[in-house]
Amino acid sequence: MHDYIQGKHEERRRRKMRRFHTAIFGGIGIVCIAGIMWFLHTDIYIMRETRIEGIDSVLQQSINSDTQQYIQNRSWFSNLLLNTKSILGFNTNSLAQAISQKYPILADVSVSKNYFTRVITVSARERTKVALWCNANITCWWFDEQGIVFLEGPSTQGQLINKIISKSSEQITLGKEIPIFGGGSLIKSIFSFLEAIGSSGKSLIWNKDLDEIQTEPQNNFPILYFSTRQDPSYALDEIKKLSNLKKLSYIDLRITNRIYYK
Repeated sequence: MHDYIQGKHEERRRRKMRRFHTAIFGGIGIVCIAGIMWFLHTDIYIMRETRIEGIDSVLQQSINSDTQQYIQNRSWFSNLLLNTKSILGFNTNSLAQAISQKYPILADVSVSKNYFTRVITVSARERTKVALWCNANITCWWFDEQGIVFLEGPSTQGQLINKIISKSSEQITLGKEIPIFGGGSLIKSIFSFLEAIGSSGKSLIWNKDLDEIQTEPQNNFPILYFSTRQDPSYALDEIKKLSNLKKLSYIDLRITNRIYYK
């Protein structure tokens, strides 16, 4: 009987000690969490500056504003843990992707943080204009070497600017590729080819149904037909040898690695 009573007292004592230890450690944990949250909300993690590099000043201002907005637009939980301008509160890859999606004119975007200086740097490179893509020569867009449409362009007449005139009603979307096999690299090689043989032509016509490209007619120079399936440079040396080039009616390069002319 005595051992039973003694055991009960010992069990109650152990429970009291466990509650005491739990209270102590719980209190310490709450103090630590509060201290960490206070520390994360201090100025030590607030960004001092956002730098935009590699692009023109007008675009820099717009991207800087969007970057600031992106950093502050976080979930309520993130705002609870961190200051709204904290350099810790966002992922650099996610920010770079958001900027790329909003600005198709940018080919490459990278974001870095310097925790010591608390500076966020956005580095970007603008796309290079290869030619215009025009629907029926009315509405036009610039595209780059990868064929990515990135900027609305001017509507031009004649042979002033390198351009593709599409006979298709297919819609163009900013940030997407032009709807042609071979893309921007093929178009760039065709314009280089025309320049190399002495053509002043800067306007091409794309026929979606025939999947081919031809030059617009111009005085004292033949019409050239190109396949969208091959680079025309294979024919460059042979065409340069033609003494009567400007007297020809047409040159056909649509057949793989063959040249037909009249």
